[in-house]
Amino acid sequence: MNILIISDSYPPEIRSASRIMHDLVLELFSRGYKIIVATRHPRSNVSDLVNVKIYPPLTIEDGIRILRIHSLPIHNTNFLIRGISEFILPFQFLWQINKYVKQKIDILYLWSPPTPLALLGKFLTVHGKYLLNVQDMFPQNAIDLGIIKQPLIIKTFEYIEKVAYKSATKITVHSPGNKSFLIQSKNVPKNKISIIPNMIDTNFYKGRENHVKILRRNSFKDKFIFLYAGAFGPSQGLEIIIQAAFEFKTIKDICFILVGEGIQKRKLKKLVEFYRLNNLIIKPLVTEDLYVSMLKEANVGLICLNSKNTTPVVPAKMMSYMAAKLPIAAFLNKESDGHSIIRKAKCGYSACSDNPEQIKNIISKMYSKRMTLDQLGKNGFDYVSKYYSNSVVVDKIERLFL
Repeated sequence: MNILIISDSYPPEIRSASRIMHDLVLELFSRGYKIIVATRHPRSNVSDLVNVKIYPPLTIEDGIRILRIHSLPIHNTNFLIRGISEFILPFQFLWQINKYVKQKIDILYLWSPPTPLALLGKFLTVHGKYLLNVQDMFPQNAIDLGIIKQPLIIKTFEYIEKVAYKSATKITVHSPGNKSFLIQSKNVPKNKISIIPNMIDTNFYKGRENHVKILRRNSFKDKFIFLYAGAFGPSQGLEIIIQAAFEFKTIKDICFILVGEGIQKRKLKKLVEFYRLNNLIIKPLVTEDLYVSMLKEANVGLICLNSKNTTPVVPAKMMSYMAAKLPIAAFLNKESDGHSIIRKAKCGYSACSDNPEQIKNIISKMYSKRMTLDQLGKNGFDYVSKYYSNSVVVDKIERLFL
């Protein structure tokens, strides 16, 4: 069976989507499927520690055919460039796929966002099923954050979204709230939607006792570290971490470390300078191996979503924190299904991101009860091992092929 997997992110890009899609590809390949991956040529979200090469259009990696397509930037760029890039992206992909993929496509599996890319399911010839994996409820999240305001642009993206949902054989979402959102707000038939959680390779996070220490250096050597590792965008609302660092600047043992890239990075650095915070540092992206090492060094993993979001999205980094046995402090919009996952897994604490008092209480509680955090980390690892491991999740995806 030939499976074409389409995603705008794939290694060497360092994003949750890249890791999830890579794990999916390897797991399906190990089960005997013939895999072709179509993705963008890497140009952002790559660690400074990695020398990104210019890939030929088609490569064979671990026995898997990878088609990398040059495009305008989508991540870490202004919204105008991103919008233009997303609109032309499906045409670039369609042209290259038709040029290089000659065998019949039995299964099309497509990761969205970017939402326009999901239109490929309507124009590609698929002999079996088209599975659309919807991660973010775009354009609703962009409307919530005030990124898209013009009625014509909103209607255009909503039309693309409608066509994409209609053309898919099956739509997968990562949580119950996202399924309800599609049914109630987008009128997608209930029987068309399946809940498939984001997978995590727990083996990748095991051990690392002799990892390279990159957080606990110099003045941060003996600190209690709250770590955020991920995107610096408007959806995350990381200003709440800046505010939290200001509230706890007199407690010398506590520090906050933010690792990543994004269009909000410059703004965050200016806020750190304005508040004269010596308990918070911002670091660039690192390789995946060093990322896991950082998770092993930190005391608490931070997850943030702007309170303006109204969709139930669950940040995928939550699963990597749990796989690394890192206790979680999550500050999310009230609609996020992340709150319920943390409660069920008993892996940390969550608060609504528009409640600074609750945020302050959670940080204080986790610091004061730091001797009990190991159990929270163990709970999280046990939970993802049972429900989110690669084999468990791909079993569910595989059933949709039938």
